[in-house]
Parts: sequence; structure tokens; C-alpha cells
Amino acid sequence: HEQYKRIIGRYKKINKGLPDGFETIVDYPYYAISQDGVVINTVTFRPLATSIDRKGYIRVTLGKDALTLHILLAKQYLGYTGEDTIDHIDGNKLNNRLENLQIISNSDNISKGWESTYKKRTQKARIRRHLSFGHRLKGDRRDTHDFEILDIQTQIIPIEDVRIGDLVLSYNISDNRTEYKSVTSKHKINVETKDQIKLLFEDGNYIITSNWHPFPKLINGKVIYTRSDNINIGDITINDSGHFIKVSDIQKGEVDREFFDLTVKDNNNYFCSTDNQDGNLHLIHNTRRGAIAVYIEPWHIDVKEFLDLKKNSGEERRRAHDLFPALWLNDLFMQRVQEDSHWTLFDPYEVSELTDLYGDEFTQRYIELEQNCDITKEVISAKSLWKEILRSYFETGNPFLTFKDSANRANPNKHNGVIRSSNLCTEIFQNTSPNYYKIKLTYSDNSVDIFEEDEIITTDNGVNKPAKKITALDSLNGKQIWMVDKHEEDGQTAVCNLASINLSKVNTTQDLARVVPTAIRMLDNVIDLNFYPLAKVKKTNEDTRAIGLGVMGEAQMLAESKIVWGSDKHFQKIDEVMESVSYYAIKSSSNLAIEKGKYPNYDGSDWSKGIFPIDNANKEACKLVDRGGLFGYTHDWLELKEKVKKDGIRNGYLMAVAPTSSISILTGTTQAIEPVYKRKWFEENLSGLIPVVVPNLSPETWEYYTPSYELDQNVLIKAGAIRQKWIDQGQSLNIFISLDKASGRYLNEIYMNAWKYGLKSTYYLRSQSPESNNDIEDRSTECVGCQ
Repeated sequence: HEQYKRIIGRYKKINKGLPDGFETIVDYPYYAISQDGVVINTVTFRPLATSIDRKGYIRVTLGKDALTLHILLAKQYLGYTGEDTIDHIDGNKLNNRLENLQIISNSDNISKGWESTYKKRTQKARIRRHLSFGHRLKGDRRDTHDFEILDIQTQIIPIEDVRIGDLVLSYNISDNRTEYKSVTSKHKINVETKDQIKLLFEDGNYIITSNWHPFPKLINGKVIYTRSDNINIGDITINDSGHFIKVSDIQKGEVDREFFDLTVKDNNNYFCSTDNQDGNLHLIHNTRRGAIAVYIEPWHIDVKEFLDLKKNSGEERRRAHDLFPALWLNDLFMQRVQEDSHWTLFDPYEVSELTDLYGDEFTQRYIELEQNCDITKEVISAKSLWKEILRSYFETGNPFLTFKDSANRANPNKHNGVIRSSNLCTEIFQNTSPNYYKIKLTYSDNSVDIFEEDEIITTDNGVNKPAKKITALDSLNGKQIWMVDKHEEDGQTAVCNLASINLSKVNTTQDLARVVPTAIRMLDNVIDLNFYPLAKVKKTNEDTRAIGLGVMGEAQMLAESKIVWGSDKHFQKIDEVMESVSYYAIKSSSNLAIEKGKYPNYDGSDWSKGIFPIDNANKEACKLVDRGGLFGYTHDWLELKEKVKKDGIRNGYLMAVAPTSSISILTGTTQAIEPVYKRKWFEENLSGLIPVVVPNLSPETWEYYTPSYELDQNVLIKAGAIRQKWIDQGQSLNIFISLDKASGRYLNEIYMNAWKYGLKSTYYLRSQSPESNNDIEDRSTECVGCQ
């Protein structure tokens, strides 16, 4: 298990000739081998060809000098008499050799078994592409029953010498097997001694890894991943052979080490030796590319530069094309845009308290700061900034527009913090806070006091100063300060635990009553089974037990019910469905509280007071569907309020509608809450380019699948407002603008309505390509977790 292993590739022939559909394995490096198993070429080959030797073995031969090897095989098995090698591949020589190979492979001198398959693979255009780029030919790869691996050669090398394309031993937790995985990328990471952990096993081996690294552990008969620093002596884990083994000792790191992070195919652990100095076995883990959404408020003095981060023109050093910018808009700014009034920009270093305030408290403090002549500020036109925001939104699809006051007014846990932003997909609204410091004062008599860093303290000299400004020259209550220490305390980091109900299959009250409780229980279990990279992330999630139950397939549900998108029937239908989802989600979580306990921050929350999302709903949104008030709803909300006040609730946050751009295709339904992009198109996401036809498209459903760009986008805003009444978090809501309708006035109307109707956010502004035949919708840059 301390070896980096490279398969050389010797396969036993089971059937005569090459089996139909056999193709070379593209990603694995091989050596060419002779019939007796001796390496006949020292070059490590890229994917190339197969052959049959005299003993009946199938040879898989791959290499970077693909043409040379192909000629070698042709000479040995096809009677080729041309040159053995060429120094380099140029177009003319490559064409000539391919012509010769094609002629020879079509001759009558070869066996029928060989001809049947090899002939197909020597068509000029296809094999040229195969040789030049290592592309796979069509056909299924068959290596389960047709072939038997006879020989594997391994080699121990330093991890720093591992190359992209090499194979490393990998453990697959799903089936408890070790297998070889191809390395797709590699980069260095430095891990300090304090962040390392050394796990020793009963067989004498050990692993050195970072304390946050995912590590397999046997819990209740199942292997799950947990942080390495959650492993205890006596725990059962997995070695590199997939066998259970007991942890015999745990030690701290000894010296700072340079680790290498490798990305391998599929999401599995892998085991590598590290370097020539210590030869220790270090556990390295496969990683997934992350994405960062950056939120700022419109009073930030750099907001105009922030809007240009993703522009394709201008100075490149002032661009950040891989970031996802978002604006955290407040009511005061939107009001001043409407009034065509002034707007003041501040340096956030001087007015950092504004990030913790919302509503009337924010407005009051903001106006006070506007009148303060001692701080840095810039006065501009609110409407001109709004125009710049909409211009950037139309040109780049960013920044996402989210509404601070709408989010915080409806926050069910406002007693325990502030919502400072959303996530990349703009559907998560949970309390967050940065790390902070506490000040520990040690006096000359060895007594100790601890203060919050911004807490105002009066010294013996009568000077008022925050605790973070106290020094050893000060004295308090007649005691001289001997030492001042700062201790960092963890803040809050929100987590997305998401699932989506397929409304095309589950939309009746009876079905929702059956399915929603299962979904809530499943998501609640995720909190306990999840891997957390940081201790503060785990603590935040366990304190709030936040989950996000959403929906998908709304467009399919409407089409199959023969309901036109944006009609009164649509609004009525979605209001009833989302009421039921909300009702059963709250009821299920309350039942779980009886079984497992309330979430730790329950006391003082809106839930504990019987205040539900519908009670915080926007008044304008409530006017869109008239159901006669609380007593006109489908469910008995008064009874549920009393139940939650009595029994509590298991989850501090319950509902959030994610984009579902990938999983909706996999489940065969339409994306989340959106109208369809077109009736047929190509979807480009993290899985590649996927042809999509809307579900159950027929003459009966055709007219009810209205393409998104043909709709008045204010209809999407109103539908979102109706859903939002029942959702405690938010929705990932895209807007679609066709070029013939695009105008500043129209965009202003759409986003002003989003604010007016109490939406917490909007996601991408998608503008239609000027190419009329463009049928590709690119979602490859969206959040991996939400897709």
C-alpha cells in the first residue's frame, strides 16, 4: 500500500479475435510488451491499439509515439514493410502511413477475427484522430468477462514525481474496493505541524494527514467519512486494501510538511508515499473545484469598480472572471432610486457596523453617518448607480441582486444573529458571522478578566476605550494589567443541506403528506452524517440544524395539468402546492423534535412564538392570490402553530429552492421553478453537453410549455412572490431577457417589482443570444452543489 502502481497491461485472450466493441483504455499509461512479457519499448505510451500475439494474448499498447508503435504492430502482424519509425509526425508522413495501414488492414492476408474489428478502426479520418489526440473510438469497453488481468507491475516513486495521467491506488467507499484511478491534476499544499495528525494502526503502519482531512470510519456497521481529528484510539477504519483495521495510537505532527493534493478520477481517497526523506504514508484526498460568491452592499465605496469585475474589456488586473459578484441591497437604497435622490458611499473600515444592521436601525445609522463630516464618503446619484448595476447585469449576468431587508425581516432566527449574504445560487439565507476576538486581561495579582474586543472599558485614569485598545500600561479597579492576550473565537458559517421534490410526480396533498416527512428526516440525518471541513461549520450546522427542502418540475406539472404559465390558474395552483410543502415540512420537523429534540437555538426564535413564513409574507405578494386569509387555506395553521409552540421544531431553517439544473435532467423533469428554456435544446453543465426535450412533449402539452424568453418576466417575479410566502429561506430565480424586449426601463420594472413583492433574491439575468439558431444553454459555471 506504500506503492504507486502502474498497470503494464497484459490480458488473456478468452475468445477468438478481438471482441466486438473492444477499445483501448484511454486514460491509463502503458508500456508495449513482447509476447513473453518483456518491455520492448521504454517509452510510456498514450492510448493507441490492440494486438494478438502468437500465444493468444491480447496486447493493449498505448504510447505518446503512437504512430511508431502502430507501424511496429502493422509490421509484426500485417506484413507491413515500410519504415519502422519517424522522428516526428508531420501531416504528409502521417497521411502516407495511414494510407498504407488502411490498405494493409483491408488485405486478404489477415484472419477473419482480426479483420472484423480492426478494419472498422482503420478508416482514415477516425484513426488519424485516434493517433493524434488519443480519442476513444465508439463502442463499449469490455474488460469484465472477456479478459483476465495476468500481470501487474508496480513502482514506488516520490509523490512529488507523480504525473498527470499516472495511476494511484484508490479506495472506493461505496463498494469497499481498492482500484486504480488516473490522476487528473496536482498541486502543493503546506500543512503546519499543529494541523497534522498521525494515526498509527495495529499492523504497525501509520498515516500522517491534516486534522481536517476526511477519513473512513466504521460506525454502526457502515463506513462513513469523518474528520481525522474525530478518530479515536480503538476506532475501526479501512486500510488501502479495503480491509478493516484498528487505530492503535494517535499522535501530533512533528514538523511542518509539504503535502501534495492530487485530483483523481471519481471522488475517492487514495494512498501515496510522500518523499525520499521519510518514506511515510500520507493520505491525500480527491478535491472538487470550488466557487466563490462575493457580496457587498451598495454603500461600499468601491461598488462601481466591483460592478466591472467580470467585464471582458478594461484593465485585466482589475478583473476577476472566476468570481461571482452579488449585491446585498437595502430598502433605503431602493427607495432613493425611486425618488431619484442622492446616495452616499462609505469606507467599510470606518462604518463596519452597517453590515450588522437592517431595517429602521440601518436607515437611522446610515443617515447619521451621512451627516458625519469626519469620515470618508462620496455622494453620488442613487439612480445613476442603479443604471450601472442593471447595465452590468445585462452584459455579464452579474452581479446577482439580493435584498438584505427582505431576508432579515423574514429570518426565523433573528434572535440569534444577522443574515449577511446568500450563497452562490442565492437560495440560502441563514445567520453568519465572522470570527471575532475576546480580550483576556491578566493582572499583577494573577487574577483574570475577559472582555469582548469592542466592549467599552473605563480605565482608572477615567479614559473610555474598547477592550482591544487596552495595554499593559493601563490599570482597572486599582489593579495593574500585567498581560493582554487576544483569543480568537469562531463565528458562524452556514451550510446547504438540499433536496428537491419532483412536483411532476408529487403534487397532491396526499402525496406531499407522504413524501415530505421522508425528505425532512433524510435531510436532518445528513446533518449528523455529513463531513465538515472546519469545526465552526459543524457547530453552526448543529446549532441551527438548517436544511433546505425545495421543488423542481413545476413547468412539467403545469403543462400536464394544461395550465398556462403565468395565468391565474398557475398562481392558484402553485400557491396551494407550496402551502402543502410548507405545512408538512414544518409539521414533520416538529414531529422530529418530539423524537430527537429541538434544535439548540430554538428558544426565542420565530418558531417558538408560533410565527411562520406565511406570517412574515409580503403584503403585496399576498394580494396576488385571494384565498380568503388564514381561514381560506387548505391546512389548519392555527393548530400547527400551537403544536410547534408546545413540541418545538427540529430544524431552524427548513425550505430553500435550489436551481437543480443537473438533477432535474437526470430525473427527467423540468428545472426547479423555471419555465422551460425552449421545448428542445442542448443543456451545457458540469456533465457536458446534454440534448434535452421537455418531458412528455405532445400536441396536447405543446402550447403549455411556453419558452422562458417569450414570457413577460414580471410573471416570473409574481410567481416567485407567491412561492416566497411559504418559504423561510429563498429561491434561485433566473430572469430571461430576449433582445427584442431588452431595455433599461423593462429591467428596472422587473427588479423593482422583485423588491416590491418581497423577493429575497434573483439569480442570473439570462439574455438570449443574437444567433437565432443558438440552442445551447450554458450552466457549466453554476454552483456544483446546487446543480
